[in-house]
Amino acid sequence: MNIIIQNINDKDIEKIVELTNNAYAVAHKQGFLITRANDTNEKIIKELQNGAKIFTAKIKEKIAGAVRYEIKNDVVRLYKLAVMPEYRKQSIGSLLTQKVFDVAKKLGLNKVKIEVHEGKGLILYYEKFGFKIKKRYRHKNHYEIIMEKDL
Repeated sequence: MNIIIQNINDKDIEKIVELTNNAYAVAHKQGFLITRANDTNEKIIKELQNGAKIFTAKIKEKIAGAVRYEIKNDVVRLYKLAVMPEYRKQSIGSLLTQKVFDVAKKLGLNKVKIEVHEGKGLILYYEKFGFKIKKRYRHKNHYEIIMEKDL
């Protein structure tokens, strides 16, 4: 399988909205939705205008996954990693994550942060990349975990 990791194209924004909203929709728990992305074309355009970057993973011109990141105070914040269900467990998330690490290293930055929903089972996933838990806090109706990785 030939996976191409590249910067987002303007024509990809609508597909990123669909991908992210699909990936971040969570089943109802106790009668309410825990989290959702609520992405729109306008939100992504505004993020990009404010300095965010997006890598896409494409297979035969189809977006299989994407990750966003931003750099603030010499720290890279990785967020909204999403992979289409039919492409999960094929290392696409790993390739996207590694691409962000590569950018950080190229820029001479040595720290990457991520914030994850405690109940989604992502802590172990990010620990395999070397992320360590730094903080846990209550956010609305769930707990968020801040994790960091030194490069």
